[in-house]
Amino acid sequence: MIYIFTVLLLLSLMFPVILSPHIVLSFSFLGVIFLLYKKGLLMLKSLFFIHLCWVVFFVLFGINYFYNSSPDFFAEFLLFVCLAASMYIGIFCGMNFRKNLLYIYVVWVYIILIQLLKNNTLNQILNERWTITTGWLYSNAVGAVLVFSIPLLMLCFYLTKTKILKIFILLGILSSVVTLFLLSSRGSLLSLVVIFTFIFFMKKKKIKNIILSIPLLLMLFTVISKVDIIWKSVELTINRVASSGLNGREILWEEGIQSIKDNPLMGIGARNGLSIDLHNPLLHIATHYGLLALVPFTLLMIAPFFYLKLIKFKNTYTIFIFATYLAIIFQSSIEAILTPLITGSIGWYFIGLTFGYLINNYPAKDWNLNKQFKV
Repeated sequence: MIYIFTVLLLLSLMFPVILSPHIVLSFSFLGVIFLLYKKGLLMLKSLFFIHLCWVVFFVLFGINYFYNSSPDFFAEFLLFVCLAASMYIGIFCGMNFRKNLLYIYVVWVYIILIQLLKNNTLNQILNERWTITTGWLYSNAVGAVLVFSIPLLMLCFYLTKTKILKIFILLGILSSVVTLFLLSSRGSLLSLVVIFTFIFFMKKKKIKNIILSIPLLLMLFTVISKVDIIWKSVELTINRVASSGLNGREILWEEGIQSIKDNPLMGIGARNGLSIDLHNPLLHIATHYGLLALVPFTLLMIAPFFYLKLIKFKNTYTIFIFATYLAIIFQSSIEAILTPLITGSIGWYFIGLTFGYLINNYPAKDWNLNKQFKV
């Protein structure tokens, strides 16, 4: 079932006209709840914490409707239903994680790369990067999705034994990295640095060997950079990273902070006066729904951190999966990632995947599901 749920989630986001994300995610959520209930796992202590946070958030969200009248309330309600459903789907997949699930992510990345080649021109890449699209993702969102996937592709590369498949996966990783430079997305590139730094400092010799092979990749990139378009992208990216500006984000943040000061507890309501995402999920939630709603939302975002001291990164899976989680947390702090429908569903899916995987590998016998949960 984890393969079906994951494929349906990704397909509904890529082809929303054919497969409505709201319908697909809602039915998938009901399926996850049913399977958890059937296995007697629905009220695990860790899952009860997630249930409680979402229930509290939606209660405060409902109260907000009566406090702040907004015509966008029900649209926002459906959005958060999808985000919650995506997290539960991710938790289910993490609790019952299988190596073959990684190959779905590999295929998914290649589909994105093909869509980029199909939907964009050379002029866009050189002069109009903000217009780059896959048909369902735009500009920085493309970079975010790719950077979230890179650690999982690295894990897949590490676990795969077949040489042809390893080459196929490695090309996907390299193509994703090159694409990040072409997009000149500072947030994605900085997240990539966070990923590599995190993996490098983990005390795993085999993982370090993978990271130490980066000089070879850099040599390959040097050859690729002789291509004029890539070299121009590198120069643009370096200039953007070196610049002190935040492309107007500081203005949005100032507006959001002022709104919180004026309406601290209940916010200004769903999209009420601010139609643009504030490029930070915590600030976005606090601005629109108040500091009260921010509490459960924050706890949901940082839930995987609660198990760090207990897990201690005992296996390779944990390191790479947690690297994806770190990339999401880091990039969402400066990009509109966790609150829009498409990137939000992807981001919450991976947060849930991390949380579910950590639950499954928790040392306590009551929480170790390896022998209990086979679907």
